[in-house]
Amino acid sequence: MKRLGSLLGLIALLLVSSLQAAHAAAEKNVLVFGGAGNLGSDIVKELVRSGAKLTVFVKPSTDRKRLAGLPVTYVEGDARSDSDVKRAFAMAKFDVAINALARRNGETNFWDRTQMSITAAAKETRVGEVVFLSSVGAGDSAAAYSPQAYEKARISLIERSKAEDDLRASGLRYVIVRTGAVLGITTPATGKARLTEDTTVLGPVTRPDLAKLVVDCVTDSRCANKTYHATDDTLKIPVERLN
Repeated sequence: MKRLGSLLGLIALLLVSSLQAAHAAAEKNVLVFGGAGNLGSDIVKELVRSGAKLTVFVKPSTDRKRLAGLPVTYVEGDARSDSDVKRAFAMAKFDVAINALARRNGETNFWDRTQMSITAAAKETRVGEVVFLSSVGAGDSAAAYSPQAYEKARISLIERSKAEDDLRASGLRYVIVRTGAVLGITTPATGKARLTEDTTVLGPVTRPDLAKLVVDCVTDSRCANKTYHATDDTLKIPVERLN
């Protein structure tokens, strides 16, 4: 009976914690950049389930079918335009801004330019927190890649490093989540993904699991001002990311 009482007490504690997290998320007004993309749409769906109020920044030409039927507000613009980014932040008083943008192939000066613009506008409008989806290999995690693999992504990783450094220096509360390999949409969630501050970790993660990790950090103050690597120990990283 004593053991049963302890178990019931633990279940009750977990339930209270879950309800508190859901309540915290429901109070958030969130601006998501790249929210109509593969990863971004999973983040938006997870935020909608949490009860958060959502505004999604998209290009006028962006296909919004992944968000069809969801209760979101759209703001149109180009993330490479400082004025468009500022206009998006001026629409409301946002608690959180999330950068889940995807770069088009061959585009340079993208990660630093867009994130630094987001950071500046967030600081100007006193946004509570900025979440940046970065990449393993940026900053102090360069050694996680082999020299050959790093060289293939060097320009992109330098851009992300600049963006990370600028966000850390901004004085804003931030969360940086670095990814190694985000697996395709056909790979189902495992529920086993985790965040680690170990900068040597290079692992795979599914999109829905990554979205869950990001949204969990939006509601967890313990994530504040930390840089994480997302990984799932139950999955194997594609060999092309290692060579």
